[in-house]
Amino acid sequence: VIPTSSTTYDLVAMVANRNTDSAPHAVSYTFIPLDKDGNVITTITGVSPVIVDGDFPIIQTNVALPRPPTSVATRLTPEPLYVVAERPQAPVVRVTDWRYEAGVIPRIYVTVKNTSRTIFMKLPIRVVAYDSRSNAIAVGESIIPNLGKEEGQNVVFTWHNQFPQAPTQIRVYPVLDPFIIVQ
Repeated sequence: VIPTSSTTYDLVAMVANRNTDSAPHAVSYTFIPLDKDGNVITTITGVSPVIVDGDFPIIQTNVALPRPPTSVATRLTPEPLYVVAERPQAPVVRVTDWRYEAGVIPRIYVTVKNTSRTIFMKLPIRVVAYDSRSNAIAVGESIIPNLGKEEGQNVVFTWHNQFPQAPTQIRVYPVLDPFIIVQ
């Protein structure tokens, strides 16, 4: 749970798929924020693509809640697994550079490079910024509408409020659909 205002929160769950050659088409999830007494405040559901052989964040941003949550449970709905092409040794889409800019409107600039001969449409890019104790302090998601063959693009993530402290680590996750045939 990351507070973004007095009544708005970003929710993030880190998920792992350790299968090297199988994945579901997507994973259905439910975030369940709980108050200090353990009562359910609300439920937030969605669907996320799943990457092969790696970790990735599931993110819900700007969730308005009537009272502050003290914890959030995450429920994943099991889906059937399907055979996919094995994850290549070298990443097909990789992050070549990133930088953080503090200020009234904090920004994280990311350079994403397609190293394949495949065109990616509507490619989700997720970012998680961590403090010195490895706690998530900010999350974001953007969509690259079209990432061409061997093309690089810059993505800018912005937030409405300053971070409580400068991030010491930033992880960027291109969320590739494992059912796309990469050339």
